[in-house]
Amino acid sequence: MVTKKTTGSKAKPGSASGATATPPEPVVERSGAPATGPVLRKKDLYDRVAAATGAKKGDVRLIADAVLDILGTALAAGEVLALPPFGKARVHRQKDLPSGELLIVRLRRGGSGGGRGGQGGNGENEALEEAAE
Repeated sequence: MVTKKTTGSKAKPGSASGATATPPEPVVERSGAPATGPVLRKKDLYDRVAAATGAKKGDVRLIADAVLDILGTALAAGEVLALPPFGKARVHRQKDLPSGELLIVRLRRGGSGGGRGGQGGNGENEALEEAAE
């Protein structure tokens, strides 16, 4: 989270200059995507996967539903998901609600250049290199 420092407050006309005014709250900017935006629905996911793989939508639906169920169960059990190129996801906070379970998940995605945890990162290659020696 990045905070911006606000400029000093100027006295408004008609206000007492000797009165202590509360300083304005800092402006908070969040990095990354906005909290609201386009939503990827299951139907859209099926369509995209079918287009990317050339598989039949019925087959994609069965597989995608199974994958989503497994991922949800793993997160609820507290498992860390390390799934390149998707990224590394872990449950940050968990709360039981009357309507279900609330999971706050942190997702770390790799950068566009090498480095740790990047897409096609060195972690996979290092394990292969060690096995080859």
